[in-house]
Amino acid sequence: MIYPIPQKNNLCGKPVNIKSLEVTGDFRAVAEKVLAEYSVDVSGGFKAEFRLVNSRKTTYIEDIYRLSDEKYFITVAENGITVEASCEKSAFRAAHTLAKLIINGELKEGTLEDYPLFRKRGYIEGFYGSTWEQSKRISVMKLMASY
Repeated sequence: MIYPIPQKNNLCGKPVNIKSLEVTGDFRAVAEKVLAEYSVDVSGGFKAEFRLVNSRKTTYIEDIYRLSDEKYFITVAENGITVEASCEKSAFRAAHTLAKLIINGELKEGTLEDYPLFRKRGYIEGFYGSTWEQSKRISVMKLMASY
């Protein structure tokens, strides 16, 4: 199971086995970078389009009645994957989720919708001893981005 758990996961159709992806669209560079961090082959193959969709669908969260720049949709069909995101931040989150689905063998046909329930995401660096070096901070932020 992927974590964090998406808000609405309707990926319950036929399983989709992916050996490699061909990433296209508005957020191609972001998606390829994230997928490569998970060792997902992006040299070609199954189509994955990361599309900019700046509309109520990708910015408004009905359940909590507020706007968010981190809402995204992943739609998987037999002919390809479509990711709809309103900005680079939501495309980044979607790419992490897609990578986890692929490497865990959990990718199926259907639609996944995800968004945060918090206004801000982050972590608190508490000091119980010496302060961290910048390289340590960056390492923790990369780890937290995966979760």
